[in-house]
Amino acid sequence: MFDTPFLGLIVAVAAVAPVVDTWRDRAALFDARFTADERQRMLRLALFVLLPLSVLAHEGAHALFVKLFGGEIVDFGFYMVYGYVAHVGYYTPLELGIIAFSGSAINI
Repeated sequence: MFDTPFLGLIVAVAAVAPVVDTWRDRAALFDARFTADERQRMLRLALFVLLPLSVLAHEGAHALFVKLFGGEIVDFGFYMVYGYVAHVGYYTPLELGIIAFSGSAINI
């Protein structure tokens, strides 16, 4: 029924509310008292903003090392909660390992 770019657009629009909400109430949100409402706000911020940024950084690290090792990126997909990098090139086993590990390394 819905294709993935449309779903990504819905998630991107939904991410605006947690950012605005967090910015508007930042003084109360980051005080010594952490309420259940504030926990829900932080959860929405994490799911709609921090998770997509983490996925983008993860896939970007793979793409960066593909380029550093002389490969060519033939496709790049980012859909807010998952992504992929398709590439071609001639790599040593060590280079392939570094490309594979780079995404996890950036998340760490």
